[in-house]
Amino acid sequence: MLFVTIALLSGIAVGFLLKEKKTLPLIAGRVSTATIFILLFLLGLSIGKNSEVLNNLSTVGVQAAVLAAGGALGSAVFSFFIHKYFFVVETGEK
Repeated sequence: MLFVTIALLSGIAVGFLLKEKKTLPLIAGRVSTATIFILLFLLGLSIGKNSEVLNNLSTVGVQAAVLAAGGALGSAVFSFFIHKYFFVVETGEK
């Protein structure tokens, strides 16, 4: 946990020092995207090597789909209400 905290604080410090650089967000976005794809590939690799997970994929897959759909639906509903009550500006037009 200490390593994670140090990495986060180091990133904040470097970002603060380089905040005038206009290309930094573009580079950071591309590196983040590439890192996420690599992590997803490695996760798939570890799942593919685990025979217990593959044997129970039908059960685990249904549960995962239900959880993902519920999470997406809950996020959409919550976002709708947050947007409606906090971010909509009345213009007075009808």
